[in-house]
Amino acid sequence: MAEYPPQLGARSPFTNNPSQRMDRSLRLSPFIYHRYIPQHRLRTTRIHRISQAHSVLTIPPTRVSSLSLDDLPQDFFSGLVAAGPVGPWPILSHLHLSSNDADQDPDKDAPMFGEMPALKSLSVNHLYVLDLTLPWSQLLHIRLLGVYPYEIRGVLARARNLLTLNASVVYGETDIPPLCLHQNLQSLTFSNRINKGSTFFNSLRLPALTSLTLVLDDRKVLTGNGGERFSKFDMHPFLSQSGCQLVDLTISDGALVETHILTWLSALPSLRILRLFKIKLYEEANPGGDFVALGPTIVHQMTQSSGWSPILPILEELTLEGTEVSFSPAVVFDFLRSRWGDERPPKEKGAASLQSIVWKTTGIAWTQLTEEQELVLGIWRMRGFHIDIQ
Repeated sequence: MAEYPPQLGARSPFTNNPSQRMDRSLRLSPFIYHRYIPQHRLRTTRIHRISQAHSVLTIPPTRVSSLSLDDLPQDFFSGLVAAGPVGPWPILSHLHLSSNDADQDPDKDAPMFGEMPALKSLSVNHLYVLDLTLPWSQLLHIRLLGVYPYEIRGVLARARNLLTLNASVVYGETDIPPLCLHQNLQSLTFSNRINKGSTFFNSLRLPALTSLTLVLDDRKVLTGNGGERFSKFDMHPFLSQSGCQLVDLTISDGALVETHILTWLSALPSLRILRLFKIKLYEEANPGGDFVALGPTIVHQMTQSSGWSPILPILEELTLEGTEVSFSPAVVFDFLRSRWGDERPPKEKGAASLQSIVWKTTGIAWTQLTEEQELVLGIWRMRGFHIDIQ
């Protein structure tokens, strides 16, 4: 059953009587409206589809601040278009549209909704987003699921004031992608589980980007001769050509080359937050081989010494979880001592940029912490540093 919230965050049963529905709306403050209809109830004649779609939205649009039409068949959206634009929606700030018929076209350039002058946030799942009539210049936050690279390029071209973009289930393309510049985007979440490699990602030019989250894939792909190899992901072209000053970088689930990671981090002196989850490594010269353990080079390069300036000099938070390493905890302790000092003489918490480390790794050389190491951790914790080393 549909739900009709009497106020933001609270919900009560939605009446089937339109007159009751409108009478109740007179007492409402702005609310979130979420609609889910079982698929079998919408696969009917075209006239009936139009009636159902229109009845869903016979609510007072002047009261709706967030509208979610979730997990609905394509017939519903076709009926909504045929019913004519519904609205205007003067306070609607978030719109979510989701189809359970993958990759459907909701009647190109036919508007579903009337004017939405307050719309700032958009979420679209498995619909061709470029065929939606939207106030693109207003949009600040967009989330896309089930999307082609050309759609992402189109969104970036239209939504020139966009600040955050989350693109998941990005499909592949065979053509070499053109360069895509967006001057204002600050935060990007990009899932690359389907679109193997980094060709499309490296076609993006995002000079204002400060936060990047990558969800990759560590599975091998088939080669032409029937073999398998890891799909190369190297974002150095993106970093060097965008010229962005990343502050926050998160990478999950990728099969990567250690020297590539070192190159990326060396190009990011502005980075303050680094999170690596379930990263696996392989040798670039042997992309069809097995995984290898992460060596100590990256940690050594982050370790301050009189001989060189470290990479990531202003890093504040470091997380490494679920990765196999080839070195002992002593390597990490040397890094932390270079940033925090030992018990004699102590470095004050305020004088160090690094404030937090979460390190949960495995490996033959990765042993249980010694009593001396546990003692040093206790001293650092007493100074206010957050430490979780396992």
